Amino acid sequence: MRRALLLIALLVGVGAFASVPVSAGTPDDPVAETIEELRSESPLDSNIAVVTGDVVIGLDVKADYVAVGRGSVSVKGEVAETVFVGDGLVVVSGTVLGDVMVVSGNVRVDPGGVIKGDVYASAIVTSGDGTIEGEARALSLSNASDAASNFATQIMDAASFFLWLATTASYLVLGLLVVWLFPRGLSVTSEVGRKSVGKSIGWGVILTIVLPIIVVIFLVLAVTTPFAMGLFFAMFLLNAVGLTVTQTAVGQGLVGLIDKTRAGNLLIPFLVGWVLFSLVALLPLAGLVVLGLGSIYGVGALAVAVWRARQASKELGSTTEPEIAAEQPTPA
Repeated sequence: MRRALLLIALLVGVGAFASVPVSAGTPDDPVAETIEELRSESPLDSNIAVVTGDVVIGLDVKADYVAVGRGSVSVKGEVAETVFVGDGLVVVSGTVLGDVMVVSGNVRVDPGGVIKGDVYASAIVTSGDGTIEGEARALSLSNASDAASNFATQIMDAASFFLWLATTASYLVLGLLVVWLFPRGLSVTSEVGRKSVGKSIGWGVILTIVLPIIVVIFLVLAVTTPFAMGLFFAMFLLNAVGLTVTQTAVGQGLVGLIDKTRAGNLLIPFLVGWVLFSLVALLPLAGLVVLGLGSIYGVGALAVAVWRARQASKELGSTTEPEIAAEQPTPA
C-alpha cells in the first residue's frame, strides 16, 4: 500500500493530473473560500496537484486525488482516493475514502472526520469522535526512502528475470538450430572439446581476448566502423555457438553416465546442458562467470576442431595425389 501511495504521489506531483488554483494562506482566507465555491460547481472527477500551497476541500466538494508538495490540506467534503502531502499538515473533518500519507508532517482527524484507508504520518492526532478505520502507522523520511528503495529493488529483480528469460530462450533457439542444421559438426566439436580440454580452454581465452581488442581498435580508429560492428556481432554469435558446444559436451557427459546409448543423440544432451546452464545463470555473479567460461571453452573447442579438420584434409590430399599419378598409364 505504501508503494502504491508513493507511485500515485509521484504521478500526481509531476502534473499527470490537472491542477487547480490554490491559496497560499490558511483555510479561513477568502481566497480559500473562493476555491471551495469554484470546486463546488464541478464536484466530481477532480484531481488536485499543488507544488506549494494550501488546499481546502469544501463541504459540498468531492475530489478524487489530492497531492501537495509543501503545504496543508483541509478536507471538509469528500476525497474518493488518496491524500498525499510531502511536507505539511492534513486536517480531516469530512471523509477520505482512500489513504492519507504525510511524508514529513502530521495528520489530524477532527470531530466528524473519517478516514477509511490507512494513515501514514510523523504524528497522528484524533480529537472527539474522529475515526480512522484503517491502520495508523508512523512514517519518516527514512521509512519512505526504504519503501522507494525496496520498490526499485523489485523493479530491478523483475528486469533481471525478464533479461534471463530472453537470454536463455535465445540460446535455446540457437542451440536447436545448430543441432538441426549442423549435427555432425556439433558432434565432432563436442568430442574434441571433451578430449582436448586444455587446448580448448587455451585457444578460447586467446580468441575471446584478441577479437575484442581488434574490435576496440577498429572502433577507436573509426575508419572502418561498419567492419568493426560486423566483427562485433560475429564475435557475439561465435560466443553463443561456443556456449551451445559446451552445453552439448556437458550434456553428453551427464547423459553418458546414465545411458551411453542416448549420449549420441545430440538433442537430449543439448537440452540437459541448456537446462543446467540456465539454472546456474539465475545466480547473480556465478551465473555470469559460468556462462563466460562456457563460451570460452566452446569457442576454443571450435577452433581446435576446425584446425584438425584442415590438417586432416591436407593429409588426405597429399596421400591421394601419388595414387592418382601411379594409376596413370605410361607412354609406349
